Amino acid sequence: MLQGLGEYAILVRNPSEVASDQVKVDVTLPAGLKITTLDRQARYDAETGRLSFTLERLEGPDSGWPAFGSTPRGGSAARIVVSATAREGLPSAGEHRLLINGLPDVTVQIADEGRPISVGDSARIRLTIRNQGTGPATGIIAPVDLPSNSSRPESPSEESDGNSNWFQVHAASG
Repeated sequence: MLQGLGEYAILVRNPSEVASDQVKVDVTLPAGLKITTLDRQARYDAETGRLSFTLERLEGPDSGWPAFGSTPRGGSAARIVVSATAREGLPSAGEHRLLINGLPDVTVQIADEGRPISVGDSARIRLTIRNQGTGPATGIIAPVDLPSNSSRPESPSEESDGNSNWFQVHAASG
């Protein structure tokens, strides 16, 4: 739980046997964090809340560790989102959730029954919403967008256990 200064190191791995050049790392910080220290490689844009790093060469297999420090300023969702792109190769992304004392931290999970369905079949879907933060979460709205080739049955059978809501969808062709 973040109550004061936090120090972060971002692990950027090159799992390949081949070196990666010009690995660009972009970090989006939540509005509630104030940057206190920066790695010498970093550029920070206070207006957008973005940090940028470039690792000139990352031998394979090896890791790079750009670092920064921050402290919470208060009141909003706290997620650090990282994306990395090398001059050649596939991009990668990751996210880290910060738990800030006194703030809600709502998580949403959606799962099915774990089996494939065929066109014309129905599947039960479970939507679970939890507050993992230390502050109350109120007024939560969770619209569910279904794929264009599915629909909710005319008379859905829904059941709830407080945090989870089960509902059915029907897979149509097209």
